[in-house]
Amino acid sequence: MVNLEKHKTRDFVFRNDKDFPLLAKLMADQDNVCTHKHDFTECIIVIGGKGFHHSGMREGIPISRGDIIVVPRGGEHRYTRNENLSIINLLFESSLLPPVLMELYSHPIYKSFFMKSLSSYKDSDYPIFHLEKEKFDEIEVFARYLTNAEAKPYNHCVKLGLFMVLLTKICNACIVNEDEVKDPPLNISKLIVYMEQNFHRQIYLQDLTKLVAMSNTTLQRHFNNAFGVTPMVYLRNIRLCRAAEMLINTDLPLKEISCCTGFISEPYFFRAFKKYFALSPAQYRLMQKTQDGKKIEIPEPSELNKKCIKQ
Repeated sequence: MVNLEKHKTRDFVFRNDKDFPLLAKLMADQDNVCTHKHDFTECIIVIGGKGFHHSGMREGIPISRGDIIVVPRGGEHRYTRNENLSIINLLFESSLLPPVLMELYSHPIYKSFFMKSLSSYKDSDYPIFHLEKEKFDEIEVFARYLTNAEAKPYNHCVKLGLFMVLLTKICNACIVNEDEVKDPPLNISKLIVYMEQNFHRQIYLQDLTKLVAMSNTTLQRHFNNAFGVTPMVYLRNIRLCRAAEMLINTDLPLKEISCCTGFISEPYFFRAFKKYFALSPAQYRLMQKTQDGKKIEIPEPSELNKKCIKQ
């Protein structure tokens, strides 16, 4: 029985591309493995053979071709009694990927299977479902395309596109009782658009909860599951990115830029900017002027989110 405990950390699994944690691996003959866990989501697509899958220390559930299992971030699991078991492992950390999953965040299946925390499965198995042959065959095709994309350089767009198609097809192929999805779906795209358009205004958490009709706790839980940061940290990162743009493209005083980007405290703006850009606003502007016309690449909020998660 194989022990994978040391090989399931995010840094190890995504070691070849740590800033793009998305990987699809074909395991043509999956071994029996000891209980192990990982700090990312794993979607297991069973394409052949049979065996038993254990959620944590629970009894094994028989699996065979057509089954899909979702292991949440931090979840323990193992395989036993495998007979020619073949799987495609879809491994990802959605909070560190570009925020293109917005439409899926409101999908009842994605919400039920991919956005629940580990604590939701304290007394139950992880999501496992069986798809009819026609739908599963189509999903397998895209999953295999994604495994083949791994070996090619400069393939982020291809991988992300296939990943989105694959998750969408999985979600659309499943049936869930919407009464079981206790919380209302989070309209993340509505939140992001609102923050992008109003970052210069004073926005409070209560404004965002009213916008999506959720409690503070529910909103922060869903948003953090999606992006790895709270809504207010995401908003701050939008402001920092817009401030960086203004430092490069305008001659406005620093105090005015701070005000125009929604920072009510100039010292806080300076501290936050230096923390995530490793330069003060004045140094950042000066560096641009010494680049001989070469533009500094201004990061997107998602890039700053990654720094927040890693700290």
